[in-house]
Amino acid sequence: TSTEKSNKMMIYMLDKEKDLVPVTVNVNIKESNEENIQILLDLMKQDFNIHEFSSLVPKSIQCLDVDIVDNVVKLNFNEAFLAMNSKNELRFIEGVVNSIVQFNPNF
Repeated sequence: TSTEKSNKMMIYMLDKEKDLVPVTVNVNIKESNEENIQILLDLMKQDFNIHEFSSLVPKSIQCLDVDIVDNVVKLNFNEAFLAMNSKNELRFIEGVVNSIVQFNPNF
């Protein structure tokens, strides 16, 4: 019996003005939210060629660890995260947070 189920996940991309744009994609939802968050971050690195949107997460950024304790999600990123400019960093954080809460509104 497979523990995967096909479902929709909302990710965020950037438009030409660098504003966040929600995009719904079909994925295999996993049992653990940690796995789903990792999938979500990987999806937000992809270039989907949708309109003129670009990926929210730079390919250089790697999520090294996802840890959820008492509804607090902790993400550990590599050093590339520190190299982002402040406007991109704010959009990145906003898009990641908005995406993660779809799994549990209490995060």
